[in-house]
Amino acid sequence: MFERLAEEKLKTEIDGDEGSMSRLVSIYMEQHAKQYAESFRKEWCRRGEDVRKAFRQHSIEEVDHGAVQDFLLGNWPDKLPTQTAMKGWLSKFFAWVVLGRHITVNPCREVALKKPKTRKVYIPHDHFLAIRAALAAYKYKKAVRGEVQEVTAKVPTGPEMQVFVDLCYLTCQRSTDVRELRWSQVDRQAGVIHFVPSKTADSSGEAVDWPITPEIEEVLRRAKELRRSIKVQALADDFVLVDRRAKPKTAAAWRDALARAWKARIKR
Repeated sequence: MFERLAEEKLKTEIDGDEGSMSRLVSIYMEQHAKQYAESFRKEWCRRGEDVRKAFRQHSIEEVDHGAVQDFLLGNWPDKLPTQTAMKGWLSKFFAWVVLGRHITVNPCREVALKKPKTRKVYIPHDHFLAIRAALAAYKYKKAVRGEVQEVTAKVPTGPEMQVFVDLCYLTCQRSTDVRELRWSQVDRQAGVIHFVPSKTADSSGEAVDWPITPEIEEVLRRAKELRRSIKVQALADDFVLVDRRAKPKTAAAWRDALARAWKARIKR
């Protein structure tokens, strides 16, 4: 066992251009990425690459709680949810590092972050409709024969984004659970969608059966039509929401699209 530990430590010490922190992150990602759902894996790896880039020249021993706090607050000063997500990523990584005997204490234990404000109201109906419309089209100004005109253009990914927000709105489920929804969970015989909330997957894991209303059935029909337009063979248990390459969209892709639509709504 000690010989194996010595070999693992040697892997992190032989490259003078990269610190042991960055190399350990690389090893950790290689070993653990496959444990995450395909729909989240790309986002999880992106977070890991952010960590590698920030600590590329650091040894694992140099990264204390102060370095972790500086990393979180310096990169995302006004984004409390992102700070929390990145701290969670780092905390699991350092727990793995402690088990590997590279360090003895998880530096994330001493890092305290502000909690994001709890939302106290649901999105107003008119705001939802405005954002939904902005997902499918955007306006810009263009000079036509010497005159500046406002032109409306379609967003290529608009239809799939509208399916996403419609399902979130109609089922009242978390966006993660809608994003990771598979066709096997759509039980037309029982007339329900079987949601397993990701937030309680490791605890109670209680499923939520949401009735398939006529409105939801129409949204699912649109999702099927979009899938048929993609020239990639469908999997036996495909995701309901996929991109143009038949891959599940990442959380970042959905978030960025919604942020752009929200900004467009404000400008109107």
